[in-house]
Amino acid sequence: MPFHCEPADKVIHWSRETLAFYEAEENDLIEKMPAFCLFASPEAPPGPEWGPAANLQLINGREALEEAMKSNDGIVAPTGYESAWRFQTVVVDSPKYLMALEEELVQNGAELHIEGFEIHGDLSSLAKELNCQVIVNCTGLNGGDVAYDEAISMPGRGAVAYYQRPPGALKAVVTAEDGPLAASETTPAYCIPRGDVVVVGGSYNLGEHSLDVTDAELKRIKINANAYSPMYLGHSEPFRVVAGLRPVRCAGVRLEVKSIQGGVTIAHNYGHGGSGWTTAWGCAHELANLILQTS
Repeated sequence: MPFHCEPADKVIHWSRETLAFYEAEENDLIEKMPAFCLFASPEAPPGPEWGPAANLQLINGREALEEAMKSNDGIVAPTGYESAWRFQTVVVDSPKYLMALEEELVQNGAELHIEGFEIHGDLSSLAKELNCQVIVNCTGLNGGDVAYDEAISMPGRGAVAYYQRPPGALKAVVTAEDGPLAASETTPAYCIPRGDVVVVGGSYNLGEHSLDVTDAELKRIKINANAYSPMYLGHSEPFRVVAGLRPVRCAGVRLEVKSIQGGVTIAHNYGHGGSGWTTAWGCAHELANLILQTS
């Protein structure tokens, strides 16, 4: 489900391609499960443009909502919600998945060098220093600074808590769009089972850089956890609480390639906001094709 990422038409395309890739991949780190986007109104609003690709259904009325959510092994419909969008999604165990991708790169002959560096001039000068023909700028929140981008980039700060996931339990993603748990855009309320953990959030504070989670945020996240799963999360404490910075670019995702003098190709892929995993493979495939066409 795309979150604070533009332009909408391209994000939908990238998201569809990414979902299809995840669904086709035989990988224990990718889990298929239903997702529910909850609303306080008795009737859910019309589905979004990406709905058909995810087999989205409208669920109207409290009784129908409770019936739809009762088979998700510990996830319940919180009080105050009467309708929902129900759709199919996948959840990636992201830390382990990234490690697996890194191992695959090395097995296929790539050399990894993880280090800090300073750019003197533009990216073409860095390419000359590194003796490479292609540079891909995937530096997230720093992408605009690296590329001397005039479009404004800023953090979309978010706070989450990590709970242990009971084996075989909690088999649905849940998020609230309004109502008692999500009173405003700055207080999204979501519960995402992922591997052996459950991620519960959250917040969305555009332009804030703090990595400290406030007492008020933690209290609200615990309320969300208890509302979504009183059986499991309501009786446990999070083992980790963190705040992170989503890389939001006000002009939308920058996905482009340009060839410059000396045969060096510069590619940009940043500004995905809260939709990095949602658009990852779609953006990667498009960028790779653009690089091949330009090089």
